[in-house]
Amino acid sequence: MASIDFYRKLSEPSKVTCNKCRRSSASLARTSFYFSLCSHIFCTHCLKRMFDMETTATCPVCSLKFGQSDLVEDALDRAEGQREMKIRRQLKKEAYLQRHNFPNTPGYYEFQERFEDAVESIMQRRDLDETFEWLAQLSRQGATSISENLAAEALNMHDVEEEEQDRLGGGKKKEGGIEEKRESVDLVIPGQGQFTSFELPACSESLREAAKRSEARRRSLTKEEQMAQKKVEKLAGGFKNEWFPAFVRSVCLSSL
Repeated sequence: MASIDFYRKLSEPSKVTCNKCRRSSASLARTSFYFSLCSHIFCTHCLKRMFDMETTATCPVCSLKFGQSDLVEDALDRAEGQREMKIRRQLKKEAYLQRHNFPNTPGYYEFQERFEDAVESIMQRRDLDETFEWLAQLSRQGATSISENLAAEALNMHDVEEEEQDRLGGGKKKEGGIEEKRESVDLVIPGQGQFTSFELPACSESLREAAKRSEARRRSLTKEEQMAQKKVEKLAGGFKNEWFPAFVRSVCLSSL
């Protein structure tokens, strides 16, 4: 943060110097200073003498001729305006807080009023020590607020990252669980005399056990029984109409 000497320097009144008589605004109290078309500055005393005899005047610096209507601005007021802008920029740089730094709107409005009082105090060179202490306190508060905001932002990003990792990890676990619960079961399709592999969920216990029993029974049949079974399977396999009673097929197959 800038020192109190820096703000004391900012609080010094602006000074402009007449380009004709070389006297400054500090030595010419209650005197106005004006810019000519060439941007050189002249005090009212010199301008009066320059226009007493002539309607136009010649700049002693660049020799440009100008009239009274060409005097466009009070140079001292402009210098004061520039000084005020410089003070505001410095204060905002070091101690200006935003709306989110305050718990409520009235507190923020109160800060804005105090900020304007600080600008005026420096412009008028009054209560500088008190104003400087207030600015130092605001600077510390602003630094703490920035640190807290950065810490909160980092924590929030960490939480988001953990949630994303948990979500991805849960999806992998779920997918892995599904794969573990699947296994291959060989089934015999009646009438085709061959094995076909199916993947069945582990929850289908009855179907898997039935397939295993069917396979064990097929292996235990004698050659003649196998021939008889094939005839029955062929007969049963031909009944594909939905109206054919299902129990007839089951009787044919259970007769072996």
